[in-house]
Amino acid sequence: MTRLIKIRDVSNKYDISARTLRYYEDMGLIASTRTDDYAYRLYDEKALKRLEQILILRKLNISIRDIQRIFSDEGAAVVLSVLQQKVEEIDGEVPLCIRAFAGGWKAAAFYWMSARGTAPCAICSILRRN
Repeated sequence: MTRLIKIRDVSNKYDISARTLRYYEDMGLIASTRTDDYAYRLYDEKALKRLEQILILRKLNISIRDIQRIFSDEGAAVVLSVLQQKVEEIDGEVPLCIRAFAGGWKAAAFYWMSARGTAPCAICSILRRN
């Protein structure tokens, strides 16, 4: 007999809300088992393995729609396509992050100079070294 786990226990184990689990179920990503004599949603090992896959993909910032596409296709082409798209998105964001980070240092240096009275050249030399 397959061991079934209550929604609350799954929620605690994976540190996600029961609402999120119900949402994943509503979106067709995982399936629960419910019986007439028991009101709680129960999850088997297959559902838990699928949930782990979903959580990994979500950590990679893969959309629910793309996860649905991945799970609905048997081959690796969709997975590769989605991951390639994600790599391209990240490649596009890196220069923006670098500029924002650089802008942050300049703003921090300006604040430091105005608050501490340190000469601009001292801050600039520190920033150039880092």
